[in-house]
Amino acid sequence: MLKVDYNIGILGAVGFVIGLFGVGYGLGQRKKMNDICYKIDKSIEEVSSNIDVNVSECIINDAVAKAAAKETKWVVKQSVDRMIEEIETDIENQVNDAVAGTYKDIRKTVSDEVAKKAAHIDIQLLKNEVIEKAKTDVAKKLDNSMDDILENFNHNLKNVSHIYQSIAQTFSKDYAKGIV
Repeated sequence: MLKVDYNIGILGAVGFVIGLFGVGYGLGQRKKMNDICYKIDKSIEEVSSNIDVNVSECIINDAVAKAAAKETKWVVKQSVDRMIEEIETDIENQVNDAVAGTYKDIRKTVSDEVAKKAAHIDIQLLKNEVIEKAKTDVAKKLDNSMDDILENFNHNLKNVSHIYQSIAQTFSKDYAKGIV
């Protein structure tokens, strides 16, 4: 058992040493990469400081015009939307006010007209019309009921007729046997 623990300890020590070498190698490579990046940045700054970049005024004007057109379009859209909303609200308010004002005038006219028409109604004629309609409706219902009653009566009459025929046949057979 002691031999196994000894081998594990040696293996652990070797792994630790390899890890230290790996960390050292990684740090060294990082330093090299940082040095290369520093040199590249310095070279770019030196090259760019010696170069004059001329951007044509036409390109600048075109870019400014596109940006202005885009911004103008957005501002106009916002303004139009706001104006439409204000116009809709204004129209709705005007319609509501007109309806409210007209309602008062119409209400009085309609109530006066209804009162005039109600005063000219012939009560006796109205009663007679209602009574006549009620008679017609009751007669229709009664007629329908009578048809049902007649149908039931005829059906029951057939049943009774069959019963009497059956009784008559039975009596005539029994009576015929007694005579013989």
